Amino acid sequence: MQNKYYHKYDIDFCPDWFFEDMRNELIESRDWTQTTDMVWRPPEGWLQENTPKCYNWIEAVREHDITLIRFHLTPPKGKLNIHIDGTLEDPRVYALNIPVMNYENALMKWYDFSDKNNWKNDYVEPRDKLFNSKGGVPIDPSKCVVVDQTVIDRPTFLRTDVPHSIDNPNDGVRVILSIRF
Repeated sequence: MQNKYYHKYDIDFCPDWFFEDMRNELIESRDWTQTTDMVWRPPEGWLQENTPKCYNWIEAVREHDITLIRFHLTPPKGKLNIHIDGTLEDPRVYALNIPVMNYENALMKWYDFSDKNNWKNDYVEPRDKLFNSKGGVPIDPSKCVVVDQTVIDRPTFLRTDVPHSIDNPNDGVRVILSIRF
């Protein structure tokens, strides 16, 4: 049975070294320690110019037009609180997330979304690190029940219209490339 929250890309179809090379290319493309926000949006053409292996692989596997490219950075021992991408009325449904660094043991969790009365459109915290991004957030986070979780340890197609969060237990900044369609 296919998971309803995420689908990890079957890397068995690629040589063993390919994703390691792609990851290294992404790591070396920027000094990630100098990024202080939790989101970095590269300028148009940056991915193709600076990470051609990654860019070409994405072009080969995507089935829809890319609407947004950004990197998510979760601080050491930090988290990204429970949220829905976009608004409750117009959520962003899917993303392709590619792990870059310090992703080991960092759980992405999805939450039950049956109680729609527990949600509102508001700032996703920590908003000062997320450019005051708004999304669907819980009114009472204690009512949110985890229904699935995984470590994004290889390219993964995932649902972002379902409440989700990230916990980074690592000593380094967790960096993920996120592609939206």
